[in-house]
Amino acid sequence: MLFALVGGLAFAAKLADEKQKQIVEQQRERAVLDSQHLLLGERSGGWSRESMRLLEAANKLRPGDDLRDPAAATLAGLDAERIYEHYIPGPRAPRKYSNVLGYDEVAFSPDGIRVLAGAWWIRNQKLFPAELWDGNAASKPSPTARPGRGPVAFPDADSPLQLLLTDQPQKTLTLWNVATDVTLIEVALPEARYVEIAALSSDANFAAATLTPKRDDDAKNAVTVLWSLDRKKRTATRIREWPGRATALAFTSPAAALFATGSETGEIVIRSAADGAEVHRMDEVEHPILSLAFGRNYRRPSGERPVPPHAADEWLLAAGSHGGGLSVWDLRTRKRITSLYGNAYGVHRLAFSPDGTLLASASRLNPILWDVATGQRVLRFQSAENGLIDYSSGIAFSPDGGKLAIGCRVVFVGGGLDVFRLSEDRGVRTYRGMTGVLERVWLSRSGKYVAALAQNWQLGVWEKDTGRTVAVWDVPAGITADNAAAEFDADEREILFASGRRVSRWNLATGARTGVWKMPLGLNDCLATRPGKKPLLVRRDVVDNPKNEFRARELGPNEGLSDLYTVPGGGDVHSGLLSAGGRLLFVKSTHGAKLYDGETGTPVPIEPARAGGSDFGWLSPNGKVLTIHEAGNEENTVVLGLADRKPLGVQHRGILSRTDESGRLGISSQVDHPSDDGVALYRIGEARPLVTFDRRRPPITNCYDISPDGRFILWGRWDGTVCVADVNMCMEQLAKFGKR
Repeated sequence: MLFALVGGLAFAAKLADEKQKQIVEQQRERAVLDSQHLLLGERSGGWSRESMRLLEAANKLRPGDDLRDPAAATLAGLDAERIYEHYIPGPRAPRKYSNVLGYDEVAFSPDGIRVLAGAWWIRNQKLFPAELWDGNAASKPSPTARPGRGPVAFPDADSPLQLLLTDQPQKTLTLWNVATDVTLIEVALPEARYVEIAALSSDANFAAATLTPKRDDDAKNAVTVLWSLDRKKRTATRIREWPGRATALAFTSPAAALFATGSETGEIVIRSAADGAEVHRMDEVEHPILSLAFGRNYRRPSGERPVPPHAADEWLLAAGSHGGGLSVWDLRTRKRITSLYGNAYGVHRLAFSPDGTLLASASRLNPILWDVATGQRVLRFQSAENGLIDYSSGIAFSPDGGKLAIGCRVVFVGGGLDVFRLSEDRGVRTYRGMTGVLERVWLSRSGKYVAALAQNWQLGVWEKDTGRTVAVWDVPAGITADNAAAEFDADEREILFASGRRVSRWNLATGARTGVWKMPLGLNDCLATRPGKKPLLVRRDVVDNPKNEFRARELGPNEGLSDLYTVPGGGDVHSGLLSAGGRLLFVKSTHGAKLYDGETGTPVPIEPARAGGSDFGWLSPNGKVLTIHEAGNEENTVVLGLADRKPLGVQHRGILSRTDESGRLGISSQVDHPSDDGVALYRIGEARPLVTFDRRRPPITNCYDISPDGRFILWGRWDGTVCVADVNMCMEQLAKFGKR
């Protein structure tokens, strides 16, 4: 009996232990699922930190390197951290808690530290003064001396300005410095008028307002006036006026070149700020336009169809309407490029990021940050107090684009001022501005720029370290995008692009096309820029080329072309590759993988020799490493050092499509190896990847690369975005999830 009792207790203990393990596994699985929900669902500020926290909790329950790839996914994507909140309780709270009923306008100081917020105004109630926050998280915004509504601007460090409006008919509009309490300009009106809406340009050089003799007067009695302001002379000059009521006003920023008005019937008119001349007129919707904002137009034409330059070419225009409608127009093409769905009731304020690729909208039920190119929601902002930022009506980016300020009215719930820091410095940065499925990505020789080509023939260039979009060009179409090539010049001031019947060159600073070379229709384009020499193009002409030969040409001045040599292609040609400076040319076909001197076309022997055809191989950008199939074994990849023609390693049962210049690190994707359902980073010779990025979302075919030093991995996505991973930063953050 004693033995039976002991056995029963042991069995019960075992069952309890198994039950506890089961509970732990369920808790772990739940934490992982909750993390995935934050990653894949609609994202709010703080999503990445919370998603990583859940994975860390799962790792404490049971450590395992199966969490490395989910953790890597939290390192990519824009997130926001609230760095300041001034909360004003709801309308039933005593007014002793605040001097204002919320904020209607916000503007950052030029250094992005201070915020000027104009107070919200309720008709027939007390006017409140604008408030200035000094950038100290422990400080409350300081009330300024004069109560009044009106737009705000912060053109320089010493000039937090407001165009002061009242709720009564007024004979002047007062521009004053809220920090010094000094009146700068009195804008005289012809007679006492109600000011229904007003705007002040961000440089404070222009102002506009809609005036009516009576409050809520008929639109036929309203007039919209544009003034130029001279703060040095302290004068205002009326430029022009138009009959009719404006429901939204906006100037271009930072320099006020254009001025836009929206109407009750959904019409938008764009004018020159200098003289008020009409530039363009368009119909947006049949509802009142509530908000307008200009943004930098990062989109550039190919130059194939020369069009006279226009004042509006450099700008995008966002328009928000009653009912929550929101769209973005390209003023160069005069076309709507995207419609954005998800704003509640009405869009009260809009703001573009400095590079024009992000748009922030303020409306009911939480402000939203949008990807301008794709129309996707990037982030939704919430209140720390109750999760709801309702009736947001002021929104602004800091000059560097790293912060976002949101002003909110107190209506049904509390409001106030929130400042968020926008960040992608966790290890993987996302680059925006393109709309097609990405086909190719490149890193400039110095690592300063990232470039990408989409299948819809858009070519984008970004600053790698900041993520700023330099430009997105519509480029001449070739036969297919995977046969095109791009290359930065030696100074990285221009980029060349080859496809179809053209090689084009664009200036990165101006976006202008600076050169074009015409040639027969071709495939397998390879480009190399050579210091002190003409650019080199190697390609396979489609017409009159029965042997599938590759032809090398120099791109001379005045669209001149000089033939250098031809090399055999033979069979079914897959691609060609040129190393930096055109030193080596690598050709892949069903007749084998072959290497040539890129300057002369002289064959260069490859060891170990390949017998038979190969549809695989890759030459590293600087021409130090070649990856090819192992002779007689298609499943293995030989990493060959070209300095001494000796193997640096063999990757068993896997295809490495790219390696660094040392031959120690390589990457592959699902296209190359079915088990790599993303972008997988390997140490050469190891069976398991160190990490896989974008699991279940592998890039298309050749749309990934690795920097020569192995420090950065870049890949393109199906949604038109590019990702660049800092390998060292990512590995440091993933170390807590075990090593592979």
